[in-house]
Amino acid sequence: MADSPTLADVQAAAEAIAGRVHRTPMLTSATLAARCGAPVWLKAELFQRIGAFKPRGAFNRLEALTPEERELGTITISAGNHAQGVAFSARHLGLRAVIVMPPRLRSASWSAWAWPSGSAIVRGCCRVESSSGWRWPERS
Repeated sequence: MADSPTLADVQAAAEAIAGRVHRTPMLTSATLAARCGAPVWLKAELFQRIGAFKPRGAFNRLEALTPEERELGTITISAGNHAQGVAFSARHLGLRAVIVMPPRLRSASWSAWAWPSGSAIVRGCCRVESSSGWRWPERS
């Protein structure tokens, strides 16, 4: 198991994502506080750039790539916010990304704005949609 993040790790992550994601508000809930018997704070990530907190981790991780890794790009397997966060972050960093998703995911779940240049969305094992004509390499 990985070591827990240190304060320095958190500060470095905050610096890496600064200006790339919105600073979303913290809200209180009197109703939840009354039920829990303690103050309750909610992070309003619905105001984030893709409506979820995922770009925070994606930007932080993709920023840490070496130049050689950046040249290769990134790949993720997800049917939801993680895939959108990686695609969004890769686009803004100018990286190629391959997003593998289930074949039956509704097309409405994706929009062209989420696709980084040079990326591909792979649905299951058979169908590839690409913003740049990307295709899986031929088997030799």
